[in-house]
Formats: sequence, C-alpha cells, structure tokens
Amino acid sequence: MPLRLLSAVRVLALVACIPAVCASAAVGQNGEGRHTAAIDSIAHAALEGTLAGGPPVAGLSIGVAYRGNPSFVRSYGQADRSADAPMADSTILRIGSLTKTFTAATVLHLIDEGRLALQDDIRTYLPEAPTHGQAVTVEQLLNHTSGLPSYTSRPDYPWQMGQERSHEEMLDRIAGDSLDFAPGQAFSYTNSGYYLLGLLIEERTGRPYAEALRRRLLEPVGLQQTQYCPDVPPTPAHAQGYRPSPLSSTLQQASAISMTQPFAAGALCSSIRDMLAWMKALRTGDVVSDALYEAMRTPTITAAGDTVGYGYGLQVTERFGRAFVGHSGGINGFAAQWGHFPEEGLTLVVMANTEGPTAFQVEESIARLLLEVGPPTQPMEVTLSPEERRQYEGTYEVGPLTVRVFSREGALWARNEDEPAFRLLAQGGGVFLARGAPDIRLVFTLNDAEASELTLHLGRQLFQGPRVDDD
Repeated sequence: MPLRLLSAVRVLALVACIPAVCASAAVGQNGEGRHTAAIDSIAHAALEGTLAGGPPVAGLSIGVAYRGNPSFVRSYGQADRSADAPMADSTILRIGSLTKTFTAATVLHLIDEGRLALQDDIRTYLPEAPTHGQAVTVEQLLNHTSGLPSYTSRPDYPWQMGQERSHEEMLDRIAGDSLDFAPGQAFSYTNSGYYLLGLLIEERTGRPYAEALRRRLLEPVGLQQTQYCPDVPPTPAHAQGYRPSPLSSTLQQASAISMTQPFAAGALCSSIRDMLAWMKALRTGDVVSDALYEAMRTPTITAAGDTVGYGYGLQVTERFGRAFVGHSGGINGFAAQWGHFPEEGLTLVVMANTEGPTAFQVEESIARLLLEVGPPTQPMEVTLSPEERRQYEGTYEVGPLTVRVFSREGALWARNEDEPAFRLLAQGGGVFLARGAPDIRLVFTLNDAEASELTLHLGRQLFQGPRVDDD
C-alpha cells in the first residue's frame, strides 16, 4: 500500500474503544436510520484497514445532515491511543485545507464591506507579495489561478515543516524563481495563494488572522470548538495525529509541523458538530450573502477559456451524476472530507486522526449508500508482456523521492526507497495507477522504447524526474 509515499511529500494495529461506538448518534430523517448498521460497518472497516485497500485509522468522526439538520453524528475508535481516549463528537481535530473555505469566506466579508474588491491587485495592500512584478488579483488567489508556486511542493518541505517561520520567512519560501504561469491563464492548486490571503486579512482588519476569523465567523455562527490549531494538540480535548508505519499496518505518531507554516491555507481545527453547523451557516446566508455564496460555488473560467471545478475556497464538480460542492483536507496526522449535494440536500463530513485517503473513502462509501449509487467500477488493467514491462524497470529520481520500478508476479511494482512496494495497474500509453490509491498516478516518458523520465502525480502535487539507473 503506497500511503507512506504520499506522506513523504504531504501536500495530511488499532485498539478500538469499548463500546466500539464512542459517541451518540441521532438518526431519523430521509430513512438513513435503516443505514445506521451499514455506516457502522464502513467505519469499522476503516478502523481495521479493510476499506477499499486503505490503511487503518486510529479514529474518526462522521456527520450526516439533510437540509442542514444533523441526522447522524457518530464517532469511532481512539482520539489518543497512548491514553486510550475514545474519539467523541466534541473531539477537536485538524482539518487541513478545509481551512480554505473559512479563509475565503472572511475575504468575501471584507469585499462585502467595501474593504477589498475581487479585481484589486494584491500589491495594493501587500507590496511585499512575491508576484515577480506581475499583477495578481484577490480573485486569482481565491480560485488558484495566480501562478504562484505552492511552497508545500518544494522538495525540502517535508524536512523543514516542523520549523517555526515568520511571515517574512514564509514569503521568501513562497517567492520561488518565477510564477508557474501568467496570472489568470491557468489553474494550479497552491497553498501559497491562501497564505497570502491570510496576510491580506490581517492587513485589512488590523488583527491577527485567528482573531479576525474568531470575531467575524466563529463567534457569530457559534462555532465553539473551531480554532487555530496549536503545534502540539493538547489532550483530552484534541485528538492526537497518526500515520501508517512504513513497515507494517500499525500506526505511529505523525511528524511534527509548526502551524505557522500552513497558516490560512490549512491551520484550523474543528469538531464534527462544528463542521456540520459551519456548512449549514455557509449555505443559508449566515456567513456571506446568497450572491457571494453563489460566487464561491461557481466554477472558474481561466483566461485561456478552460473551465475548472473550483470556485472561491470550494471544489465545484459533479459526483455520481449529481451537482457537488465540498473540499478535502490533509495535514500531518489528520485527514478530512466534506461534501454537499445541493439537489438532494445531503451534507457529509468525515474527519480522521490518521493521514491518508481513508476519510475520502469513508465519505464516498457513505455517499454511495445514501444516494443509492452502485459500487465504483474497478480501474482497468492492460496486460503487459515481460518485454513491455522491462521498458519501465529502473530507478527514477523524482523530486525528493527515489522510486524503483520492478517486475513481480507478472506485473510492475514500485517502491520509494525502503518503503513497502505497491502494485501498478497499466492503463496504456505509459500511464499507471497505484492499486488501492486512486490519488497516485505514474506517467512514463518513452524514448527509443525505453522509459527515460517519470512524472509522479500525488493528489494535486506533481513531481518529475529522470531515470538514473537500470535494474
């Protein structure tokens, strides 16, 4: 299972508590009461590491709401394994990039008040912004069309993320050598843009980011457990974070991270009930006006004419043939996924205190259950001959990773240094998927019938590098 490969670049055995379900459930609307046992089964499969090939998780919280009213809230597993503390509905977890929705809403507050405009050049307020002399607008930061390279994609990020950084130091790290593209021309998900939005909030309000959010959003909406995360989660109110061991299916403590680095792009913590309340408030006009919420969930159109499934702090797309808005989040030791199907009035939130894809897999499994959608189709696999497999076998230096590709049991496998190997599913044309991890895709460049370069897609992050050694 290639989860350790994902955790190496970040871009976020189990002892279950007794009783296994550690918090209350309120079930009743739209008939999902009949699905309670099935949701429990999905959750326990996630705890045990038997859900969709994912790793085990220490604990998780699940929330379901219809038309804004919570109809299922339940927590499972452990918030702190060393203290044998159960996960509860009130447990506070890091939410990673779900923070971006809060940041975007605060910026829209300022726009509504006339303190900002979407088309303002950010240098008007942040003359130190590293835009390399180009005009970058507030809107381009909100919808990831600024061209700013993401500081979390720098090769050294995994090794320095535990260091406390000032805003000045972070601006130096964001600067890079140049923009990835001319502002507005394309879409590239970047944490750098949302870091700058946090600075913009501080400049326009005269308050630290965390205080500005508390005064403008958290207190008015009544979110008592949503806050800027501390570097070390204090027990028992906060869950501890975990990651799968690189050598087995057991869990180990997550790597340290200074919350000065994710800042407005990913430094918030919340609880399952607060997140359900936040989603309702956002949609019903309690946070921003109906017009601004509509702007948040409107897909972006780049200057090149491409339509992108992202608005202002919200992913906007279709799932299962239905309209969908939501966001995912991953940070050291934690993963979160929330989504809303507006036509059905269905909201789902899943929060886990373990890195990896399991929060998304749980959310997807529950969505399929409640929407009565069939199981996902399995990725196809093209059969390769031994001669065809040999084209790809070798070692590739890809960003911070050293990836070895080799044959085993009639298929290609990959391994990052001394981590567990994972099987590749050939899709044709030099494209491979990692079995059991849909966020991992390998694309090989072939020259003279031999792979010379590997492009590795890890979720939204992309790494590219040459073949350096033939095995």
